[in-house]
Amino acid sequence: MTVPATLAASAAAAYGVAAATVAPAELARLVVPGVGSARVLVTRAVEGAAELVFAEAPPAPTRTLHRRVVLLTSLPPAPAAERVATLLAVPDEHGRLRTDTVWAVLEAPVDGTGPVPHTAAPSAAERRSAIRVPVDRTISIHHPGVVAGMVARTEDLSAAGVAVSGAAALTRGDLVRLRLRLDGGRPLDAIGEVRRRDAADRHGLQLVQMRPQDRLWLERWLAAHR
Repeated sequence: MTVPATLAASAAAAYGVAAATVAPAELARLVVPGVGSARVLVTRAVEGAAELVFAEAPPAPTRTLHRRVVLLTSLPPAPAAERVATLLAVPDEHGRLRTDTVWAVLEAPVDGTGPVPHTAAPSAAERRSAIRVPVDRTISIHHPGVVAGMVARTEDLSAAGVAVSGAAALTRGDLVRLRLRLDGGRPLDAIGEVRRRDAADRHGLQLVQMRPQDRLWLERWLAAHR
């Protein structure tokens, strides 16, 4: 089953994504945070969306992958690239969900020009030892499943992550785009993964992707405000 261009475009528009493409016949790795990964073949692609066929056992049944936010990483010989995407389960001609195929609604990179260079996420030991600084700022959160995006408040910040309140739509395992302005008005852009949620709807997000220069600037800012 191929992805009709009109349906793919409608899906991309519904999710509020900018133009992003993956080449057809490209082999990629699909990573579902907190679940696992698998190789997929891009069998068809249009602007903003792609059809993915699993080249090995999926990390979870496709019905449970519906609306999950994932990372797509190209594999050789294709040039290195990474995209955040939202998966959609695909029905067959009888209305049953296919077990080998999903659609991916693609997001543009943070700066809209190319893959996001990033430093490695901190290890578990580094996350535990990271010093948290109380920070009360507005933070913009873009979740592919929430077209209008969200605006929340930060409670504390470290080199490893950020705690926020007022983002009730988030659930554990979500991958979201974050934009935070600290002193001087400079925007800090990152991709965060929701790692915890408490009874008061406060969320803890790990900063899993960030430009090296932004991570360095964040570390310097934290050092100056401890």
